[in-house]
Amino acid sequence: MPADRVNSLARRLLSPFGIEPITPLAFAAFRTAFGLGLLYVQVVYQPFRAKPFDVRNPHGPLADAEWINALAMNHTALSIFQIAACAATVLFIAGILARLAYVVVVSMMFINVLMILTRTGGHDWGLPIVTLIVMTIVPWNEAPPLWQLRRSWAAYGAPHLASRVYGFAVWIPGLMVGLAFAAAAYAKVGGTGLEWITNGTVRYHFVEDGRNAPIALGLWIATHERLSIALSLAAVLVEAAFIFVVFARDWRIRLAFGLMGASLMAGFTLLQGVAWWPWRILFLAFLPWTLCKARPGWMAPETAAADAIPPQPRDLTWVHAALVVTLVGVQLWASWKLVEMEPLISNYPMYAYTWPSPQEFNRGQARTRFESNGMDISEAVENTRGDEVLRQMATASDLTERKGPDPQALARFTESYMHTYGALPSSVDVIVVQRPFDWQRGRYLPQTREYIGTAHLSH
Repeated sequence: MPADRVNSLARRLLSPFGIEPITPLAFAAFRTAFGLGLLYVQVVYQPFRAKPFDVRNPHGPLADAEWINALAMNHTALSIFQIAACAATVLFIAGILARLAYVVVVSMMFINVLMILTRTGGHDWGLPIVTLIVMTIVPWNEAPPLWQLRRSWAAYGAPHLASRVYGFAVWIPGLMVGLAFAAAAYAKVGGTGLEWITNGTVRYHFVEDGRNAPIALGLWIATHERLSIALSLAAVLVEAAFIFVVFARDWRIRLAFGLMGASLMAGFTLLQGVAWWPWRILFLAFLPWTLCKARPGWMAPETAAADAIPPQPRDLTWVHAALVVTLVGVQLWASWKLVEMEPLISNYPMYAYTWPSPQEFNRGQARTRFESNGMDISEAVENTRGDEVLRQMATASDLTERKGPDPQALARFTESYMHTYGALPSSVDVIVVQRPFDWQRGRYLPQTREYIGTAHLSH
């Protein structure tokens, strides 16, 4: 089949979507704003940091590679990576070898995400890093460099040079966020039916994360059942409806969707203390970039720089259509089969769980703490997979009747602990800590401690 016919079929497939053309000027402005967001994420939010210990707790198969763990322990290499990533981001913002610089930035950030996943979960990175990878298809180098914009404003902002290929760059984040929100809504109602809504589940998550929130509004909402139910319904509806942004052509509608999604993210921060900056920078795509064009009287085209030759507008091809079909298909499969493979694939089960009642929630908030000589070593125990082993040892009635943990599991734990943290403690006290919530007054009750037993590790 001739290439022109294939591309024509692809454009017909994409025609229902609101992929509006934008000018090279708008494309350059978006690249600048987007690049500044990437720079903030790399420098302030989550820079390259080496692990203090050789902790191996991979949260995804890709994070279990030996070279990733070795790199995560190398301070010198990570310092070089940090400098290289920031330098490439600056080049991307300026428009110098922009596409190559973008590939370098995304590659560095992907490696950083894998290193993060060697020790903790990366829900704040899953969608953003996949979106960044997808956006390597964007011809960033066709946006004019910053130093040409002043002299070539009218040339690059001419409406007749607007291209849907550039518009694809600001449309694809909407598709990605929409798919993630829709998957999150499906995970909530698919797993519990309407129970997630009728339980007013948002109140449980407000209380669960409320200690990190900058304001106590979430705790106040938690004391009002009907309001919690209404907000739970609103959250599901917003997540489920957001995907329709992919059909929006008018900048006002896209902006309204963007504000709706950004408000949801702001609610996470204010009510739960969850600030996912990698997600936030994606909402830059919802600004009215179609309005960024030259108007009569701003600057005559003939005053443009001699070396500023605006590219001729191009249209979408089969590559764009295939990418969209693949993204939608993978997400449908992940949600249907409940696939979670960080950081590339997720059915977005975060916050999809609920509790039957406030009383059950309080009981479920109990946490096991491990102490040695009065010091909390819970993180070390969990990092070396010893929590279940120590619980079994501590709850045994006596040495003669103890079923005890699996000897191989105990051996793996002790070996891993000594390899990572040095000497193994002679004994570990196992304590259940609980800090229940007062659902009438909207405040946390004093912490309680229940001694379970002591696991003796010395021989």
